[in-house]
Amino acid sequence: TGSAMILNPKPFRLTRSIGCSHQYAARAKLPRVNPVVTTTQACRKDTEQLLERWERQMACQGAPAASTLGDKPEQVCRQFVPQIRSCLEWHAMTWHPMEADFERLGFRWAEFLQSTQPEVGANAELRRVRKAVVGDLGTVLQSRSCLLRQKQLLNQLRDWQGFLGAPTETDASVTRKLRQALRDVAPNDYQIAYDELIRLKQLEPEAVRRNELLKRLGQSAPSWASAVQNRLGQHGNSETPGDAILGWEWRQFHDELERRASVSFEELQQRIEDISEQLLDVTAQLIDKQTWMNQIRHITRIPNSNRRSAHM
Repeated sequence: TGSAMILNPKPFRLTRSIGCSHQYAARAKLPRVNPVVTTTQACRKDTEQLLERWERQMACQGAPAASTLGDKPEQVCRQFVPQIRSCLEWHAMTWHPMEADFERLGFRWAEFLQSTQPEVGANAELRRVRKAVVGDLGTVLQSRSCLLRQKQLLNQLRDWQGFLGAPTETDASVTRKLRQALRDVAPNDYQIAYDELIRLKQLEPEAVRRNELLKRLGQSAPSWASAVQNRLGQHGNSETPGDAILGWEWRQFHDELERRASVSFEELQQRIEDISEQLLDVTAQLIDKQTWMNQIRHITRIPNSNRRSAHM
């Protein structure tokens, strides 16, 4: 078959040679050989060699036993070709580039391998490499990574400490705590201060809204706005002291009563008398004006002839 020819072309070359020998035998008048039988015997022999080699080289390495490959073992073996090729190319395609990376990064792999206990038996060198890799290599690389990370963090910490300015009186409490935690290299204190700073940052929109409302309230009730802004008395609690609308109405009534109570009764009485005198004067003037106005209206209604006779 075609698959058999791909796996092992020897029987087919043998078939071609048998065909040539058959032509020669015909000329020599020798007994004819059936090429089909010969090819079948060659294929059976190659299959037996394949099974023997599989059992000798693959089964002992953990692959399925030759007895489990079935009637057509060449088709089953073909499925293992990519894995076998990958294993054969592993040293050149995978391990050599890794060794080059070790050298490039400054890791002396040769010296590290020499510090690993030698192995004996089959594939001793490969098993020694495996022992070095799965043994202390991970710990060494992890330690090196932690050391580099520590140096990076220390450099970053020094940069942050260099950015810190001198404390001022206007600094907020969380700012002072954050600065002190950086100076003392106290991660727990820094985490607490940082969380508090994040919480305050999230409250920034509410703070802007609060300042806007206080500014509007200060235009009509500056004392109230100042008490709320400075959290004085009951305005320092987490909850409002009561209904704001009722409080506003009460304040209006209270201020009006206070204003009226602040006025002197004698001053009011004197003002009433003054206004009464002014009212009398205005009333007298109004009566005089109305009298003259009525006289003028009466005169304007008399005809001209009557006016002349009245003058004569």
